[in-house]
This record gives sequence, C-alpha cells and structure tokens, in this order.
Amino acid sequence: MTDQATDVLVVGGGPAATWAALKAAEAGARVVLADKGYCGTSGATAAGDTRVRAGAVVLATGGCAFLSGALGTNTNTNTGDGALFAAEAGAELSGMEFSNAYGIAPEGTSVTKTALYTFATFYQQDGRVLEGAASAGGRSVIARELLTGAKAYATLDRAGEKERAAMRLAQPNFFLTFDPLGIDPFTDRFSVFLCEANCPVDALFVSPLTRPLP
Repeated sequence: MTDQATDVLVVGGGPAATWAALKAAEAGARVVLADKGYCGTSGATAAGDTRVRAGAVVLATGGCAFLSGALGTNTNTNTGDGALFAAEAGAELSGMEFSNAYGIAPEGTSVTKTALYTFATFYQQDGRVLEGAASAGGRSVIARELLTGAKAYATLDRAGEKERAAMRLAQPNFFLTFDPLGIDPFTDRFSVFLCEANCPVDALFVSPLTRPLP
C-alpha cells in the first residue's frame, strides 16, 4: 500500500473537483486529487491501493444518476460511489436534499440542463405565457401546470447571440434533442417536463417531443 500525506484530498476529477484542487494549491496547500479517470473525464476505475492522510477532504464525485439514462451518466459514471465511499469512511453528509431536485428537460428525454432555462420563456398549452415559471424559483409553477394534465412549453428566446454560441460550445449534448428534429430551441416552442435525475426514466411520464399547435 502506498501512503501519502497532504493538506487537502480532493476526490473527483470533474470541473468542480479540479477547480477546488487548483484553488487550494494556489492558496499554498499540498493537494492530492484522486479520480477514477483523468481530470475532466470519467472512465473505468483505475487499479491501485493507496491511503491518503489529509487535513481536509473535498468530495466532488458527481451524483447518483446512472439509472436516469441521461447522456453521460452510464454505468461507469454518476454511480454514487463517492457518497458511499464517504459514508463508509464515517463522513457526515450534508446537502443531500438537493440530490433529488427535479430538473427541467425536453419532454421524453432526460437531458436536465436546467441552467440553460434561465434564458427561457415558458408557455401554457394554449400559447399564453406561464406566469411565474422559471428555472430558479419557478419550477413549482411548471409542476402545477403539468399536474393538471396540460403540457408546458419553453423557448430559450431570452438568450442573445453570445449566450447561444456559449451554450452550444459548453453543452452540445443539450442540442442533440433538437437538431435532428429541425427544432431551434431559441425560436421554437418545445414541450418540457420535470425529470428527477436520480430516477429511472421509465418510471416517469415519457412521450415524444412535440411542438405546440399554432
């Protein structure tokens, strides 16, 4: 077994973990970053037997969404093994209530890029604006509309050209839902629903992506 001593142990290699490791190192701390792949990627768990003694631990191993079927959450990623690892080590976990948040997704998909809907206008099935609906602080309005049996729609029409280009660069998988169907999410209305990222998609209401009637 290899023994290492460090000031900060960062578990995970995604953007959050990498940023935490960089900032800790910039502050003068000795940092060890442990990931099952390479920074910025997720892959099969690498073999090894290492013990790290650290003054502080940052756990940023992603969520537990491998059953959702969402893009990038296959059987090797978002497995919840980081939370299990922490629990087995005796860590006290906080903020777990946020692990079951319902994200906004195009209906019939599991692509929950809720932050992008900051630039959205939401609509009722009859074309009227769904007042109060928003990605932050307004998802309950969308939920109430869906619970009536009606559909809810969105258009990312509040995004300017700069934001649109940035979205396509940063989240290309979001547009895989729309591009093959010839839907422009910045100008066309598309149906949305709320998807619990930690649930299997087949346990949720799923129907084909549709556009509203004129």
